[in-house]
Amino acid sequence: MQHEGQQVVKVAPEGRLTQVIRKRVFLAMVTAAALIAAPSMAVQASPSTGTSSSPSPTLSPSPTSSETPTNTPSPTPEPSDSSTSTPPGQPPKPPKPTKPAKPTKPGAGESDDEQDQAQDEQDREKKRKKKKEKKPEKKQPPMVDMSVVYAAAEKQLATAEADLAGAQRELDAARRAQRQAAERLQSLRNQATLVAPEEAETDGGGLRGLSSAVIPVADVGEDGRGGNGPVGTDAVDSEPAPKPADPILAEALTRAEADKRLADQSVAAAESAYNLVRLNIDTARATLGLASGQASAESVAKRFTDYPVGDCDFPGVKNPKSCREAQQWAIAQTINPMKNWFYLCLNFVTIAYGWSSGHPTAISHWNAVPESKRRSPNTVAPPGVLMFWGPNHVALSLGNNMLVSVDVLGTGRAWIVDFATIQAIWGLQYLGWAEPDFSV
Repeated sequence: MQHEGQQVVKVAPEGRLTQVIRKRVFLAMVTAAALIAAPSMAVQASPSTGTSSSPSPTLSPSPTSSETPTNTPSPTPEPSDSSTSTPPGQPPKPPKPTKPAKPTKPGAGESDDEQDQAQDEQDREKKRKKKKEKKPEKKQPPMVDMSVVYAAAEKQLATAEADLAGAQRELDAARRAQRQAAERLQSLRNQATLVAPEEAETDGGGLRGLSSAVIPVADVGEDGRGGNGPVGTDAVDSEPAPKPADPILAEALTRAEADKRLADQSVAAAESAYNLVRLNIDTARATLGLASGQASAESVAKRFTDYPVGDCDFPGVKNPKSCREAQQWAIAQTINPMKNWFYLCLNFVTIAYGWSSGHPTAISHWNAVPESKRRSPNTVAPPGVLMFWGPNHVALSLGNNMLVSVDVLGTGRAWIVDFATIQAIWGLQYLGWAEPDFSV
């Protein structure tokens, strides 16, 4: 009696076994070409009674008709990324779907070198921004808003016109006092001549016995000037009479001469104040034209040609140029600047006093000034001093609340403005003023 497994081998048709083997070999070839590992399909022989047969490396028993139908198609191999060709008679393999890459940084989808380059550029940009934040901002003067300039000029004009009436009253009063002093001095001189007949005879002999009422007195007009020139240069002062022997008359004559000198000084001061107010009116009108676009900077600067220079003296302060010379130079720069003064306020006042260099910034100069030499911002700055603002500005005072400042009405130039105008335009904190001492 033969074993069951051996009987199966004998009765299995040879053609059918060959077909099964070919299919299995072809399947193995397709699987290997697709780089997909497949489990071994070796088939062990069925065990016999009491013994078992070893699996054959070449032949495997064919399955029964109930296990493997004759027309069962071969399993379709899994799609592969391999570019292997499709065997004849087989349908084309569909491509394996791929998931789109998720961009994680700019330049995704590019090559590695391009992505690295983009990342390096981003890093450099971040460093530039960080460095820019740490780097101090470039010095820029406050922007000049011409509408603000126009409004400030209108206020300056209104103030100057109001001051003009007061300056006219003071000038008129000073001239009246000057006329009275001149008349009294002439009267006393006439009396001195009458009491000195011998001196009068040697002087021409026409004055002895005459009343002082007939002695001609210099005609002083409404402008404070006589017929031949300003008061103080007429006949009253040109030929002073000799002092009389009478001590009372001599003392009265001395007082009258002193009163006349004071009256002349008062008229000169009143005329200067009046002319300054008139000049401020012209300056305000020119600034209005500049702000409205009807006047150029050059035409406005021409109004500063005759601007008066104030008297000043600072004992103990030594500079190459005097206070008056510094003011004259600064006023001349408003008309014919030697260079562009954009944000060079400290350099401007330093050169005005004849120095070539000084502190690095205006605020550092102010901080170097001793507390005892700083003057309150509530006081009017006299001519020639340095006026300081925070955070970093300085100007040269011309006195009477007028000053020379760079950039205030337009960058790069020096301008003559009043204190109220610079405050209205820039609104900086006024710190006060100090003497022009560049040795601090």
